[in-house]
Amino acid sequence: MSANISIISKIRAGAAYLDSVYGKKWRRKIRLKTLDISSCKNCVLGQTDGDYRDHASKLGLSLSRLRAYGFTNDQGLPSMKSLTAAWKKYLRKSSRKNEPTDHL
Repeated sequence: MSANISIISKIRAGAAYLDSVYGKKWRRKIRLKTLDISSCKNCVLGQTDGDYRDHASKLGLSLSRLRAYGFTNDQGLPSMKSLTAAWKKYLRKSSRKNEPTDHL
């Protein structure tokens, strides 16, 4: 249960960070069908601005910050697959509400 809460809090932090940088327009760029956190092109940062590594560098995000924002996994846990599923769930709910999701 606490691992799930940790994933949720990381994703909320990551979404809030991207909102602070781009406003909510970044959310419209995400294609949920192809979203895959393990892919440099199809992850949240890749779909937002071309490539995970380039985008992370452009934003000046350290590996620890990338983990804290849910943009990558935290030492293998949660798995990339569960992190991808959690991002998809978050983005589906936030798009239905047209605002940030408070509860997953």
